[in-house]
Amino acid sequence: MFIFHQLKIITAALLFSLAMGLFAPCGADQVLRTIDTMGFRGVAEDDPLLGQKFLQKEAFYSIRPPAEWKLSPQVIFGKPLLYASQFENPKTGDFLSIGMLKGGPPIISIETLSRFRGDFLSTLRKQGLGQIVGSDLFHFSHYTCLQIMAKDRGRLVLQLLIFDQPGTFIQLVFSMGKNRYHGLARAVEASIASFEWPNL
Repeated sequence: MFIFHQLKIITAALLFSLAMGLFAPCGADQVLRTIDTMGFRGVAEDDPLLGQKFLQKEAFYSIRPPAEWKLSPQVIFGKPLLYASQFENPKTGDFLSIGMLKGGPPIISIETLSRFRGDFLSTLRKQGLGQIVGSDLFHFSHYTCLQIMAKDRGRLVLQLLIFDQPGTFIQLVFSMGKNRYHGLARAVEASIASFEWPNL
């Protein structure tokens, strides 16, 4: 995991791993830890950091957004998503967008996702979607996850691409003011921990 001195903050990956042991870094010569070996605490039903569970019935995913973030009628981040949802803090403009994308590598492995990461980062740079300050692959619950941290006009953007089966993957994006990141880090961590797919 990495520390970005130019931002003078600890990245989300380090915060998540220290606070919950939720993520384990991937390496080609490494066996990924599973939820059973990670001391995963889960998310309590009455967790004050989170709002009510949102279930997207067509795509079978669910997530609990940070408390007081409201469902928005539009999704404003990145390319069009299938079955997209967005939650916003109406006071600050911080938001979470989530949806499904078609594609990804034909086989889910560290090697194929490493190649996918290179192509994906190249696309993001060409599109000019902010300065990428770090990326890594992680094992998250029973998913493999590509995490990207970027900064753009005073905001931090944490993007997670979550892979389970070939053919589709989930994109999760948290965008927040850089000066609010520390106060939101635990709520973002808990929200990610609440993600389920498929939720049947």
